[in-house]
Amino acid sequence: MALVSRNALRDWHRYMVETVKGTPGMEDIFDNPSRILNYDETAFPFNAATGRAEKVFAPTGAKTVNAREPGTKETMTVGLTISADGHFYPPYIICKGSEKKRFPTPENMALEAFPEAAYTQNENGWETQATFLLYIKQLHAWLVERRVKAPWLLFVDGASGHLGLEAIEYAAANNLHICILLAHSTHILQPLDLCVCGPFKTHYNEAVKAHFQDTGAFVKKYNFPVVLKKAFQKVNRPNIAIEGFKKAGIVPPRFENIPLDRVALAEVEDDPTPSTSCTTPAATIVQSGGLTSTPASNQNTELVIQITPTGQICVTPLNRKPTKYNGPQRQIQVRKFFPNF
Repeated sequence: MALVSRNALRDWHRYMVETVKGTPGMEDIFDNPSRILNYDETAFPFNAATGRAEKVFAPTGAKTVNAREPGTKETMTVGLTISADGHFYPPYIICKGSEKKRFPTPENMALEAFPEAAYTQNENGWETQATFLLYIKQLHAWLVERRVKAPWLLFVDGASGHLGLEAIEYAAANNLHICILLAHSTHILQPLDLCVCGPFKTHYNEAVKAHFQDTGAFVKKYNFPVVLKKAFQKVNRPNIAIEGFKKAGIVPPRFENIPLDRVALAEVEDDPTPSTSCTTPAATIVQSGGLTSTPASNQNTELVIQITPTGQICVTPLNRKPTKYNGPQRQIQVRKFFPNF
């Protein structure tokens, strides 16, 4: 169940639709679903449960039966973007590896098995502001290549990796508007969570199982693209993506389509005061020493937002003392697409 009220969802949805339609060049974007996108990333384990052998031969009466299992709990982060017209953009594979190892390369990873995918690497293999910036540039190239009319609208969750200054500035300079989904509600408002990620992981588990049965080997870094591509080909169905945007109430923009049965009943539900998260003016995020406070969603408190020169965002309740940074000042105006700050 989501820890968010129906009032907050209703306010956010109304605010989102009004803001989008009021943005120059986006008045008719809801009639052009190819311009509306959703991006998210998730982790795929190498040792998926269904990758184990279903049957193990052992002597009759044996009290202990050994089974072969992978000796790793490692995962691979995969980002995925879909559009409201049902198009699936190639996956974005974030590999774990240092620059010294120069991973991934054709020598230590089967890149040729999935050449359409985008690849990058960092030390922990997670989504960061740096990897998201790289992906925004790649997504922009794909949009131009596909000849999708600009401007575009990209829905993402509020993870810190999606809020880097460089990514925001690059997106704004290239007609890509980033809309942050309401906090604690991605499994209600995010099309990928509603209709795509579940089937994608199911197909991946089946592919892991088939790979083990065919080769007797577990999934490793070098053959991960081989297995992932099989799952991607099965989940790549336009109707799935279209249904996700419909259930999220985004395309068409109808609040009544949102699955409110997933919203937990809470005392805040009886509060007749609309959530301030959707009526707050455009937030100004100040990097370094400057501070800005804006109302927090569904809370009677305020948040102080700081951004360091490296792009790291620090959110602190106003009643706590935030970490000060005395470096050079830099300020940007972030559009009203961040109502949940």
